[in-house]
Amino acid sequence: MDIFLTPATTKSAPSRLIKKYRPPEQDPLFLRSDPVPDSVVIVAAKKSHSTSPSSSAPPDKESRKIDAAGRKVCSTASITMKAASATALLGRYDRSLWDSILQFAEHLPRDKREDFLEVVSEGAMVSNQIISAAADASTLSAHNYAHGIALRRHAWLRLTSLKPEAQQRIQNLPFSGSTLFGSHADDEMARMKSELDTLKAVGIERPKEQRKGFCPYQRRLFTHRYQAPHWSSSRPQQQQQQQHQRGFSRRSTRGRSTPQTQTPRQAPTSRP
Repeated sequence: MDIFLTPATTKSAPSRLIKKYRPPEQDPLFLRSDPVPDSVVIVAAKKSHSTSPSSSAPPDKESRKIDAAGRKVCSTASITMKAASATALLGRYDRSLWDSILQFAEHLPRDKREDFLEVVSEGAMVSNQIISAAADASTLSAHNYAHGIALRRHAWLRLTSLKPEAQQRIQNLPFSGSTLFGSHADDEMARMKSELDTLKAVGIERPKEQRKGFCPYQRRLFTHRYQAPHWSSSRPQQQQQQQHQRGFSRRSTRGRSTPQTQTPRQAPTSRP
């Protein structure tokens, strides 16, 4: 497929599929439009970066990329759910057709009736499999939509000054369908604020996180000591000392240039 040639710049879904699977009015709101980013978290993120309150995109460049990726995931998942819903409706209609055909079995001869009933049972079984596959596709699409919502929430939460634990807790709150965070995030923020106010009123402050000094490596100090070579005990002691002195003198003079002897200068003689 051509979409795998440029996966980063591929659109969320083809326009023909968006027009083909239009959601009816009784479908949930998040299938008809994107969730509105309206919460205390959005207001805090905009104030920290001094952006326009009417902007619907995060102010940070990296956050906008994450939000765009989340929008693509949500859009593709919503269209997949619509297609799965349409497939389930077709499977249900096909099953009802096979059920209505059963009434004609009484008007058939006995030798043809068994074959007819076998065909009807196979058709009904295929219809049930279509409905089951559509339900599985809808479940997987719901999981993908939840991942997209988590990405969009992370794009806004990373701009706030909340701790990672609080961000993870707010990011994992239930999704209502109309807004990105919903009232659950506002309640969680109010609960954390009241908890901090209570701790300050009592006089208990949370300890600040201190990171110990980190050293990527430790230097090792090497002490080089001269060790005399281990000579065999079978040799005479005098011969060992001579060889030891000879080897030490060779090592000490190795790599050194021998000084050249210079002839003393003679005083210039005066001519008569």
